[in-house]
This record gives sequence, C-alpha cells and structure tokens, in this order.
Amino acid sequence: MPLHLTLGVTGAILRLGIEAVYFHHGPARARAYETNLALALRFSVGVTPKPYFGGAFEGRRCKLIARRLSAVIDLFETHHPAADAAAYRLACDT
Repeated sequence: MPLHLTLGVTGAILRLGIEAVYFHHGPARARAYETNLALALRFSVGVTPKPYFGGAFEGRRCKLIARRLSAVIDLFETHHPAADAAAYRLACDT
C-alpha cells in the first residue's frame, strides 16, 4: 500500500476512536483521551508530531503507529465500554 494511503487509514482509525469517545462520553472525556493518545503515540509507539499541519504525525516513522496499533487499542479500552472496544479492535485489525 502506498505510504500516503497507509497514513490516511491510520489517521482515520485514530480519529474514529476520538469521535467514539466524544459521542459516548462527551467533550471532556474525549479531550482526556486525545491527550493520552498523543502521549502514547509519542512515548509508547515512538513517533513525533511535526510542527506544521497542526502537529500531525508524519513521515516514515508513522508506520510504527500501524505496527504498534495494539498500544492505541489498549488505551481506547481504558476510555470506552468493552463492547465498543472490541468493535474498535476489529476495525483496527482489518
């Protein structure tokens, strides 16, 4: 898969998780999840945000997000009910 498509899919998966938390738990909990997600991506996964494009993650190291997506899923499970977390895990596996 071309890199730009891979990054788009990863970005969409990350946004999907944030939107799910927002929908079910409101903006305050979604902000907390976003913050924890950024910290997990930075320190558990090992990617760094770029200063342009609003701090979006970019570059070859972003492939690490897809390779270590389990860290993202584990974090999602701490912020969302088990049934939704299982559906999110299935979407990420796909």
